[in-house]
Amino acid sequence: MLFCIYGGAGISGLKASVIFSGTVERDTTVYLVADEAPRFEGELETWLGENIRYPQEAWDNEIAGRVIMAFVIEPDGSISGVKVLRGAHPSLEMEATRVIGAMPKWSPAKIGGKAVRFYMTFPLLFKIEQPMAGIHSYEDYVAMLNREAGIPLDEVAEEQDQEILQILMDRERVRFRTDAEAYLYYREDLRKKKNAVTTRAAGLLECYNFKSANIKVLAAVFEQIIGQELALVEGIGKENFIKRYAALSPRIRHLRMQEEVRLKDCMNEREHRLYFTREISPRIQAQEEVVGDSCSCGCIFHILSPLTAYRDLNYALAKTVRYPIVAQERNIQGKVWLSYTVGMDGKVFAVEILRSADPVLDKEAVRALKSITFPVPPYCLLHKRRVALRSVAPVNFRLQ
Repeated sequence: MLFCIYGGAGISGLKASVIFSGTVERDTTVYLVADEAPRFEGELETWLGENIRYPQEAWDNEIAGRVIMAFVIEPDGSISGVKVLRGAHPSLEMEATRVIGAMPKWSPAKIGGKAVRFYMTFPLLFKIEQPMAGIHSYEDYVAMLNREAGIPLDEVAEEQDQEILQILMDRERVRFRTDAEAYLYYREDLRKKKNAVTTRAAGLLECYNFKSANIKVLAAVFEQIIGQELALVEGIGKENFIKRYAALSPRIRHLRMQEEVRLKDCMNEREHRLYFTREISPRIQAQEEVVGDSCSCGCIFHILSPLTAYRDLNYALAKTVRYPIVAQERNIQGKVWLSYTVGMDGKVFAVEILRSADPVLDKEAVRALKSITFPVPPYCLLHKRRVALRSVAPVNFRLQ
């Protein structure tokens, strides 16, 4: 977690004090004090929290420190003359310079009612806080779902961050040769999922035996969400699909949240707490325990977001798994459930068998999963840095 402590030049009732001035026609005087202080429009600390990106190099090496910046607020409120007065590490200094330069316009300082140039000093403290175990309670989870429930899909902004867009596009281009191929894959995959909503609902009821929901209600939830995603995909079309799909990624993530919201509405509190305890909480705890501080943002976002490295696992496994000859000869079939971690380098490790099918199949499933390296490593779209991710996956062995 990043904490930013900030401050500026003081304001007093003294007469304006000049720090330096120019000789051109327009007033280029820069003041240290003024009758009215410059003012950031909105919550400055909130804006910094949303816009600062902890540098990957500093994050990986646990580098923290205070960077003291100086800059001038112009009469029109814009920022100029950004410079580092005292640094902590080059990567932190670079990020501090970037974020100060990116600030929106301030309300300028004024002397005698006239807007003037004003000199500011501004310390930014970069600090990494270790995540707290168990920080995500059931109440936290429900609060997050309630926030998402009130946001209409068409009000979710498209992704604008060029770094994230490039990562998402690179991930798709590893899998698909053309935009048309990617479009056809996603369209057909969603159509298949839409046709299988009853089976999915039956599986959920089989696991939990909910009394507040029936198969038709759950199937309707899945069908609606999948239908909305399918409409987004078909609305893009084949042309320039990969770039447009990446831009719409916040809406795809929002639909995942909406599905969880709808599922919650299908259950009473006791049933939903059981669902959270069995499905959500163990994955949060597993990530906190296995990943450590490589991802301090907790894991609810990653768990509900499909836009992570392990979304491509089935594609990778299909090319990697070799059906054991012994199993073929003995007509041994089954599904092996595995848990695993994708590291920040894209490699799979910490593979464990959750549910066995047969020792021969188990061994091959573990071997295949361990051999996979994702060309595009996991990346937190929320906090804009590489992360390690913990998940589960089935490896299905079936003879044709």
